[in-house]
Amino acid sequence: MILIADDLMTEDELRFLRGLYAELPVQQGADTAEGDLKQVKNNRQLLPGGRGKEIRARIMEALNRKEYLSFALQPKVVSAPLLNVYGPGETYGDHTDAHLGWSNDRFFRCDISCTIFLDDPDSYDGGELCIRSDHGDARFKLAAGSAIFYPTYFVHRVQPVTRGERRACILWMESLVRDAQKRWLLFELQKVRSWIEEREPVASLPRQSLVNVCENLHRMWVDP
Repeated sequence: MILIADDLMTEDELRFLRGLYAELPVQQGADTAEGDLKQVKNNRQLLPGGRGKEIRARIMEALNRKEYLSFALQPKVVSAPLLNVYGPGETYGDHTDAHLGWSNDRFFRCDISCTIFLDDPDSYDGGELCIRSDHGDARFKLAAGSAIFYPTYFVHRVQPVTRGERRACILWMESLVRDAQKRWLLFELQKVRSWIEEREPVASLPRQSLVNVCENLHRMWVDP
């Protein structure tokens, strides 16, 4: 399931994140990569230093404002956000993200990848996020402040930037529900449940039956 969250970040949050690019030191993306990724990762990445906790707090505040994201993603662990930038000629070739991340002194499984776009799409050329599927490549170049969430198992790339700069915040999540299709089914059921709960009394059979199904599917599939 690929999910787009329009206007995830406020203008104030965007100004804060953009301002960090003039403040924090930068390292070459290839220096942060291992193995084959060194051959395809050609971007730059900010070193958060002492601002890491503040960056994370801002991102978490934005994520928590969107209640539907909690239902759709079922987040268990959220990685520290990374800020990167692509200028003319920079790109990140086809690759698969690592299956494990490190957060709060422990490993976590990377189930969901996220990119938050920080610049208006008209301010740069190229830089599309391309996600490969059985149906071909899907390309995304979202408005500033919007985010895309997708299963980490997808092969993806960032197209070469030919003009301007493409700045983004990236992060990964471990989900309470490992399987992407099961997460999607639970999300669809939650939307139906919300609709029913607005219209049916608590004692109605349809409402009770749906709640029973939802809770027991969570019991079967959630890995706390």
